[in-house]
Amino acid sequence: MSTLFISFSTLQALKNESIFNINRQSEHKILINNRILARVNAKPISTYDLMKKMDLAFFRQYPEYASSVEARYQFYELSWKPALNEMIDKELILADAEESKIDVSSGDIRQEIELAFGPNIIVNLDKAGISFDEATKMMREEILIRRLLGGRVHAKALRCVTPRKVKLAYEMFIENPANVRRTEWSYRVITINERTLQRGQKAAEAAYQLLMKGVAPDELASQLKQNNILGRKGKITLSKVMKHHDKEISQKYLEILAPLDQGMYSQPFAVKSRANNATVHRILSVEGKIAGGVPSYQEMEAILKEKLLDEEIDQQTDLYLIKLREHYHIRQPDLDAFLPDDYHPFTLS
Repeated sequence: MSTLFISFSTLQALKNESIFNINRQSEHKILINNRILARVNAKPISTYDLMKKMDLAFFRQYPEYASSVEARYQFYELSWKPALNEMIDKELILADAEESKIDVSSGDIRQEIELAFGPNIIVNLDKAGISFDEATKMMREEILIRRLLGGRVHAKALRCVTPRKVKLAYEMFIENPANVRRTEWSYRVITINERTLQRGQKAAEAAYQLLMKGVAPDELASQLKQNNILGRKGKITLSKVMKHHDKEISQKYLEILAPLDQGMYSQPFAVKSRANNATVHRILSVEGKIAGGVPSYQEMEAILKEKLLDEEIDQQTDLYLIKLREHYHIRQPDLDAFLPDDYHPFTLS
């Protein structure tokens, strides 16, 4: 559950500007079919209340569209049903806060308003269509909800996610073949091309010896020519760095790379050149290697713990809200009776 009580899936969907389909020259107006949408603990929730809550979420997510009537209307249409359900849950939590006599200081509320609307509060509130009193009330409620959820939900979730549960989650994780990581290689190919097979083999062996002494691959050609090992028409080329996992590498190359680690070179080997079908000699230079297999427990512990915590929070939130609905005698059929099937809360005129 979000502290805004606005569906985050809806907000993410609206991130794409094209969804708004906005005519920036439009002079439309939004008509509100105001009525009581629900009643929680004797407190009514009206269409106007719902609109104000959506206005706050809309301004936070899309301040650049604050003056666009069409964008706001489209946001209302997509958001109002999930937002209403979340407002009902919000009122139940606020009722619990009132029963528990939890309060919020004016300083905390002011800080929350500044975080939401920036230092130029009044101007930005005007853009959002929200009064300072309305913003104060909404921010007070958000703080209360966070505190109640922290105590009633998050604290329980933290106690439930024990080290043993994380360990069991890791054991299940490594049993899944999809979680087995492939070995990843970064390597370059040094190609020695000479007029004859014998000269090529001799130059390749000499190149390997130089590499073992610390000579850089791009200096091989000049040194071999100085020693008359590489002929006048002989060439040594160095490929760019190639990155592949083990299923993307040929069996021949994989067998050569397998015993090597980062910074190592393979023994020279002969292959047929695809360019002219001539035999050339190659040496593989390993630039990097990430070993395959399953990630270690140390790598996965924090990730799995966070995943378990999220799942536990969702579960504890549902249990908490079910208890609140039972405590305050909120039944879904009673809520459904408030709304006609053909009810449309907003109209664009």
